Amino acid sequence: MMSNLDLTIVERAMTALFSELQYRQRLLDKEGVTHIRDYQRKKPRAEVPMPYLLVIIDEFAEMKEQAPDFMEKIVNIARLGRTLGVHMVLATQRPAGVVTGQLNSNTNFRLCLRVVAPEDSADMLGRKDAFLIPSNRPGRCFIKVGSDIFEQFQVARVAIPFGPNAGDAEADKPVVAVVDRHWSTAPLITQAPGSKRKASEEQEILPMDYDVINDLCVKAAARTTLRNKHRPWLDPMGPKYFLPTFLEGKGFDEKRLAWPAMPPFGYGIAPVAFLDDVVKQEQRTFYINLLEEGSYCISGLAQAGKTNALRAMVTSLALTHTPDEMSFYILDMGGTLRPFAELPHKTKYVGMAAAATLKGVVKELYEELNNRRQLFAEKGVLDITTFRSVAGPGEKVPSVFIAFDNYATIRHNPPYDIEHLKALVREGRSYGMHVAITMNLSGKAPRPASFITAKSKPSSFPRPGRISRLT
Repeated sequence: MMSNLDLTIVERAMTALFSELQYRQRLLDKEGVTHIRDYQRKKPRAEVPMPYLLVIIDEFAEMKEQAPDFMEKIVNIARLGRTLGVHMVLATQRPAGVVTGQLNSNTNFRLCLRVVAPEDSADMLGRKDAFLIPSNRPGRCFIKVGSDIFEQFQVARVAIPFGPNAGDAEADKPVVAVVDRHWSTAPLITQAPGSKRKASEEQEILPMDYDVINDLCVKAAARTTLRNKHRPWLDPMGPKYFLPTFLEGKGFDEKRLAWPAMPPFGYGIAPVAFLDDVVKQEQRTFYINLLEEGSYCISGLAQAGKTNALRAMVTSLALTHTPDEMSFYILDMGGTLRPFAELPHKTKYVGMAAAATLKGVVKELYEELNNRRQLFAEKGVLDITTFRSVAGPGEKVPSVFIAFDNYATIRHNPPYDIEHLKALVREGRSYGMHVAITMNLSGKAPRPASFITAKSKPSSFPRPGRISRLT
């Protein structure tokens, strides 16, 4: 359910709906049918149930005005959804100029309650009957289906109080107030029969019918073993997540003060975030995989969460890899990564005050890259994974993670050979050397690199501090 028109939330909803259409089409193809009716009637029944999905958009005119770019997607949903069991209900006060073109031709059922102008009725029904509905008949409605069906009916009410006193006729009688015609005295209000109630009863707020019905449905579902576990619309991500949740107790053991014997998620793999994959309709832990992805560029506006993402990477790698398996270079041009200088792993820290020493540090890393290139060649291997499998006990080399925060501060006048840094980014993955750079614009980073973007718009898809993979 969405209760506002934040465009990022609307985009997320549209993406989820199109993913749902593709999911349902795959189910139909698997069973060799073309319509949801045939799918549901199939014997033996399909392993995965396919319920009908009703998409309700209230105040559709407002959505069209504020999010016009999504109208084509809504038309496609209306056009493709019928055979897949996805149906739309569009509610608007005035249909003129709102339900037009292909959307008009793909909405066969028209329901029209009382309207203020005969043109509005004609737009919906082709006649002015809805304009002639009396004002004292709320809920009176006309339905038109194609050119064959045209009927009048009364909508059932579910927005009335539900409770023992909800139908008390005496309580609903109007109260007559007698007022002095000269307005010289206070009004004299007569006491209606049966209107004496306790103060607690007067303050009691009774639930509406639809509240009770909804509650009963929820309770019934909780008591039933439902076959349908699929959710087309996943909950938006929360405002914050904590790294220990992603580690699942598989990292550094605080009680035994010991690392696991082997990296619990694999060499170079560590959980760092919560991934909201709307296209695949799933939410899961997001892992960095140094051996597959190589180096990273983390980009975004100020206060978007770039440094926080870098901290999560360093922390998770340190908790899942022993000092013999991972070493760190912390190039801190933002002044916020100083605590990582105290890691028990082999760590070299360079702060902004010592930026001039970056030339020597980057050169040292480049020389290490060359040493590993030669070492691997002597062993006849091409990457660090194969090297670990053939190296002797004293020959194994740790992976190197280079955290380069706030790269933009020295990008224009780097105190090191930029070709050395490019070589690390380009060739480091095979030799277990990985660079993660944070900056405002990813287009200015040394290439190639996997890109992680920290979004800056404060919304639920996504919010500041979250990261999304760009491929």
